Amino acid sequence: MQIKRIVPTAFSMALVASAMAAPASASIRGEHSDGEGITAEEFHDAIADYRLENPQDIEGLESLVVSLGGDVSISTSASGPTDGRTANADMRNDPSEMGALDFPTDAFVVSIVSASHPASTTADISGHWNWRDDFVGQGAPVDIAALQLSSGCGQFLSHSSATYTYDGTSTNRGTLRESGVGTNSPTWNIDDAVSNFTNYADNGVVAVTYDKSDCSGVVQAAFTYEGNNGGSLTGVSVGWGIMNVTYNSPNLFLQKSSSPTTI
Repeated sequence: MQIKRIVPTAFSMALVASAMAAPASASIRGEHSDGEGITAEEFHDAIADYRLENPQDIEGLESLVVSLGGDVSISTSASGPTDGRTANADMRNDPSEMGALDFPTDAFVVSIVSASHPASTTADISGHWNWRDDFVGQGAPVDIAALQLSSGCGQFLSHSSATYTYDGTSTNRGTLRESGVGTNSPTWNIDDAVSNFTNYADNGVVAVTYDKSDCSGVVQAAFTYEGNNGGSLTGVSVGWGIMNVTYNSPNLFLQKSSSPTTI
């Protein structure tokens, strides 16, 4: 039996909230608006290196971008547009009561970070997730992570992913499922296997660099993650404002999205 779910609600609500908010994203501009002293390539390399070593330190990532003269915007599923310090607190995901038959609504938190160099048309966009350390019921068989862009005016230059256990051990459990060409939504499979009560994808990040040189208007991005326990995945459809996941067996699931942020 095939089970098809259409779940526009999380992202749709985020889009509505973003449209009503002012400003639409929490953006911080670096002190050196011309990015003097560092090339765009060095800028993006520094971000990628820091993110790889500190996948959940969004406040530190924010500080790095600003120190390099870049602009940064951040949004989480818990707070919407926010700053790095609040994002770090959100991503710690304090424990609460867990339901017996489904994922607790706070089983994980997601966030998105967009950083750009003033001297470059390229944006660095990353989606982060973090499962509660006291929750290990998500280990089967594949979760889905997606970065969703509002326009196809630009070009994806690179894709990357990284996953970690709760203690920071790198596990490499992410694989690119869809590059985003034609859908504007790069999508990854996250193999969240659990062994000895340790989730191999307890937290992680997926990222792209995106060339905006051909974009004439505002481009927004959001991050969506769907946790899956027990469902054999048969199909995924992702676009701006929606993620549809198809399973062939009953399962527990939880989908969360950040609110959109301008890149």
